[in-house]
Amino acid sequence: LSLVSVTTVAAFETAGTVLVVALMVTPAATANLFTHSLARMLVLSAVIGAACSVVGVLLGYWIEISPGGPIAATTGVFFLGSVLFAPRVGFIAQSRMRRSQQRDCLQGLTLQLLAKSGIELQPERSFADWVSGRISAPSRSVFNAVEKCRSAGWIDVTASSARLTSLGEARLEEMTQAT
Repeated sequence: LSLVSVTTVAAFETAGTVLVVALMVTPAATANLFTHSLARMLVLSAVIGAACSVVGVLLGYWIEISPGGPIAATTGVFFLGSVLFAPRVGFIAQSRMRRSQQRDCLQGLTLQLLAKSGIELQPERSFADWVSGRISAPSRSVFNAVEKCRSAGWIDVTASSARLTSLGEARLEEMTQAT
């Protein structure tokens, strides 16, 4: 710890505050998005820091400016890209996971509604409309969930009724046990 402190104080004098903070914090924060193992995080943060330094120096050389700014900017861009694209905790992965959970939840609710008893449908309403009237969710999402349940063979929907199939009962039991 004292070696880190001495290195930091010396680096502030030679490289500047922004570059030191960028190279000490950003690679470690970026590596944390990809792994939770300390050993892997140390190796990955060193690789990220070195790669960002090389790219920053080359960028600074190419646009003929001091390399400190491009190195700091490169670490920031790499971190922002990682926040978006990290496999488990990135923004895109989280968005996909939420959509998947919403879809599974709507399918489960559809199956649970039918498990209570089969329903008689009024001719002017579809089964998806009937489910939408009982679940607070966007109608397009409910329609997609109903279509998934129908295509998987979990429900049997005719013009006048809807019922849970034996596959649907098994799926509902599986979903119930998972929670």
